[in-house]
Amino acid sequence: MEIGVKTDLKLLLECLKCQLDNPKAQKEALVTVASICADSDKGKEALLDFGGLQFIRDLVTSTKHQDVKQAAMYALACAVDANIFCQKQLSSVALFQFLHDELVNRTSVLELKKMAIYLTSCLVSNNNDCQMLVRKSGCLQVLLESFKQSSETLEKKGMFDGDHIDKTDEEFTVWSSTLLTICVSVNNPQNGENQRLCMSVIPVALKILTKSDSASVIRPISSLIGLTVSNNAPNQERLRLVGGLKCIMLRLEKLITSISQQCTADDVDSIALAIHLSGTLNSCIADNSSNKECVAELGAVKVLLTLLCCDFLDVKHRLQLIVSLVHCTDSCVESQLQLLDNGGLAVIVKYMSEIQDDEFIKAATYLLRICVQENGMPKDTINPSAKISEEKENQISANNGQLSQFGDCLTKLTLILEKMNAVNGGSHSDSDADADNGKSTKDETATVTVEKRSEEEVINADKMHRENREVHYIHQTSDPETKR
Repeated sequence: MEIGVKTDLKLLLECLKCQLDNPKAQKEALVTVASICADSDKGKEALLDFGGLQFIRDLVTSTKHQDVKQAAMYALACAVDANIFCQKQLSSVALFQFLHDELVNRTSVLELKKMAIYLTSCLVSNNNDCQMLVRKSGCLQVLLESFKQSSETLEKKGMFDGDHIDKTDEEFTVWSSTLLTICVSVNNPQNGENQRLCMSVIPVALKILTKSDSASVIRPISSLIGLTVSNNAPNQERLRLVGGLKCIMLRLEKLITSISQQCTADDVDSIALAIHLSGTLNSCIADNSSNKECVAELGAVKVLLTLLCCDFLDVKHRLQLIVSLVHCTDSCVESQLQLLDNGGLAVIVKYMSEIQDDEFIKAATYLLRICVQENGMPKDTINPSAKISEEKENQISANNGQLSQFGDCLTKLTLILEKMNAVNGGSHSDSDADADNGKSTKDETATVTVEKRSEEEVINADKMHRENREVHYIHQTSDPETKR
């Protein structure tokens, strides 16, 4: 199979070189090259070894035929997608200047601009050098301006009203591709300068997040917000000042309100979208005390606990919500008290007893430490024999669904805390050892939470990227004349 791929590529490259005066044959050959590269990593490597990337790059910048130029850009995009060696080969100022000129060219057809956006996204994805080039060439600035303009156009057409969206609309597909490319320009690795530039479109994104109920809009918009402020304190501050945290919380509350109390199968999509938004919230408040206090005032803990109690959540989703609660409560007394007042301890202990997953137990244990031990709660708080008022019992029952006896959960919590103390220090008389061990546990768990948050962001951006590739691939191969 590998020999066949190499042979096919050699023949196709020869065809390209010999058919310089035949645009139709060149287009067919380029689409076939793209198909091979999209399906085979060996094909990408062979194209690089044969000098095919350089030839197609020169062709795309020199040809006068739009069909050939579009097919050539698509072939390059498929070749560099998720391949660092091909990306490195095409990481040049000249190519990004060409892409910039295509993006600003008012005479270019829409399909050509869409392909230029797509090639840009493939180049900058997971590539620090190209993230720098996309900014220095001015491509990122053009994309940001295009996002603002297309958002305004779609809003006038009513595309952001309600939950219905026409994914086949030409302007919406351009808007989606532009948004994706902006996302991958700031993410993995993090690019602070690009994040700073992208803050200019956050007010537009927040406006859209407020209006639209469509998952096809909310998901990429929330990804843009999260990736732009992630690990960036100045951007987190700006987001709070423009009302971004309130906007995110209102959208999250609206989603949860729409979920039926029984959490039926019909609510799965809404739950998944709410989980995604909780990840965005993580990026907005991580290591930022001011933002944590802000979301505490907005009642974030109660909302997250409500979501945590929903059915149809897998371990991964529950872990992400525990991580969100950790970010909310860490160094924020108000959120810690909210978790206690809303029966959060019982919820956490319940799932710790049900879920046999080391990472979940680790994160949940850290959350318990924050809200019980570090908060200096009195011993009665974790004493299963302590008297609980009828009003408190009703509140706990309402917040914890299937939990019928809060005392049982407190008993489990007591046992868990005893085990934690036994593992983490033995005798309390050795205070220095306990302090060092507590710090180690906190640092280790904090590292896990950061990694989980970053992993989720990368997965979401990569998922958008893959879906975008499929759309372009289908478009290119839908013409019977261009099929392999």
